[in-house]
Amino acid sequence: MKTLPRRLSLAFAAGAAGGVAASFALWLASASGLAGALEVRVAPAFAAAWLLPRVLWGGVFGLLFLLPLASQRPVAQGLALSLVPSLFHFFTSLPRDAGAGVLERDPGLAAALLVVAVNAAWGVAAAAWLRATGS
Repeated sequence: MKTLPRRLSLAFAAGAAGGVAASFALWLASASGLAGALEVRVAPAFAAAWLLPRVLWGGVFGLLFLLPLASQRPVAQGLALSLVPSLFHFFTSLPRDAGAGVLERDPGLAAALLVVAVNAAWGVAAAAWLRATGS
């Protein structure tokens, strides 16, 4: 049986790795012109000041992998858990960035789909990290 500190650290590390993957996916969507084609205004600079908060939040959300949810199917688990950071983004980041209250800003379907896709990248990468570490 794995000890709690080991499980916590592996879940956090998996989430942080997922945070890197999600950040890269968002940067790539912007750099490739996909976000612009979808009329989503996002232009992240792939730099430490932009990346580190996303890695930290990814690690925090990685603790969700401690929940006993479809653990025998890591990709399904990652995709299901990726809905939590998506909802967090919809309720906090989007309204804050627009200077609006919670749910006062409609991001549009394209932006919402981009958020869900980027967070799906987080979930799949985090699940892959856990699988690679034998967790």
